[in-house]
Amino acid sequence: MGRLLRGLHLVHRWTGIALGALILSWLVSGVVMVFVPRPTLSLAERLAGLPPIDASAVKVSALDAWKSTGRSGWPRSVRLNASGGRPVYHFEDGESRRISVRADDATKIEALDPLDPSDEAALRRILAPYAGKAAIDSFVAVERDQWSVVANFDPLRPLVRAELDDGRHYYVSTRSGEVVLDTARAERAWNWLGTFAHWLYFTELRQNFGLWRAVILWLAAAATLAALSGFCLGVERLKILKPYSGGRFTPYREKWKRLHHVSGLLGGVFLLSWLFSGWLSLSPMAWAKTARTSEEERAWLAGGALDAEALRRTPPLGAKSREIAWARFDAQPTALLFDTDVPDRAVFSASDTRRTPPLTLDAIAARGKGLKPREKLVSADWLTGQDAYYYSRNGRKLVLPVVRLRFDDAEKSAYYIDPATGSIVSKIDRGARVQRWLYRGLHRLDFPPFDRYETARRVLVVLASLLGILMTLSGCVLGIKRIGRLGGK
Repeated sequence: MGRLLRGLHLVHRWTGIALGALILSWLVSGVVMVFVPRPTLSLAERLAGLPPIDASAVKVSALDAWKSTGRSGWPRSVRLNASGGRPVYHFEDGESRRISVRADDATKIEALDPLDPSDEAALRRILAPYAGKAAIDSFVAVERDQWSVVANFDPLRPLVRAELDDGRHYYVSTRSGEVVLDTARAERAWNWLGTFAHWLYFTELRQNFGLWRAVILWLAAAATLAALSGFCLGVERLKILKPYSGGRFTPYREKWKRLHHVSGLLGGVFLLSWLFSGWLSLSPMAWAKTARTSEEERAWLAGGALDAEALRRTPPLGAKSREIAWARFDAQPTALLFDTDVPDRAVFSASDTRRTPPLTLDAIAARGKGLKPREKLVSADWLTGQDAYYYSRNGRKLVLPVVRLRFDDAEKSAYYIDPATGSIVSKIDRGARVQRWLYRGLHRLDFPPFDRYETARRVLVVLASLLGILMTLSGCVLGIKRIGRLGGK
């Protein structure tokens, strides 16, 4: 027993010395992330910056524009909006490759060059609605930088970063002419203390996903070992029934050691579960691999791919229409019309001017049975609020109401269907359930009822994190003192 405790002591001491500052930065950055998420361009922000589509300028149908690309098959998604004063179709094929075609003359948008005066003028026209009264100081061509390093931007690269005199930065895809990201000065400053310190989102490391993932996994595993060994030692040295001399339940008289022991006993479980769940977030050894919604599932629910029938017609455009997205459900072509006066989606039949009402529960259930044709559909019901697996994160708005389909397959699959479009907005299987509780639940502390009360959840996270910060900070002080004693020998 003595050897085991000595081994735990050495493991805790040296892993703590090696990783204490990193764990402290994770805790501090986690608190920042509760209030300041990573910069993104929300749908509302993107639509607000788009000019209205000039219906008279749309000379080419989506079908003819797609044919002009010379690509085989049919696109997976199609959007129409205005870029630089001209209407543009944005296509995505089955391999997630994107191409943009102007709707007035069917010409492709090639890579914009900010060093070309004519392209710079086009960029200024694209950015004018976003910039408002602010002046654009400069354009910088970027392949990847601190804020655009994630793989979501790969189909849109290279990017152009427009730097405004009020500290805002906008990123424009040179492939589509669309604004795809924005950041503000304060947002960038807080994210250095938040997201990037937390996830080590540094460009040179993050651009190599395999290396970055391995680094995070090994660091998180070692940090979990440090917390586990420390918690075991803390419990072993706790004496309540037979206290130490003077009635103390801790053997430590020196203030930093006593503080580290007491805070470790109070917050050790939180820190251990938090580090462990952070390690699980990257799915080591595919421990809880989830099955994402497949193209086959989307196609079945939609009733077929976008084709000539779906792309031949353009729905009616209003004076404030900002974007159209083509879709279909149960073989019927539809189109989503995004308008500044209609923050939610307005859905029209693509074949005429009638506005389409939300799909019925029976229609979605009938079509949805084909998602798992060999399995029993257990239930189909309306969900007007969130449940344990379909819930808001970081205050983001949920699509509601949705239809929830549940199957009696081995994975206990559940699908959440948007009745306005017939699209799958979320899919839950066995792996997703495990992740929800062992990763998100432990890491975000959004167990019921805190998943419904964001303010209460944030208070709980901050208080637990402050306890963890106190525990780790005292450990760092002890580590520095220990190294100092070694150096003095």
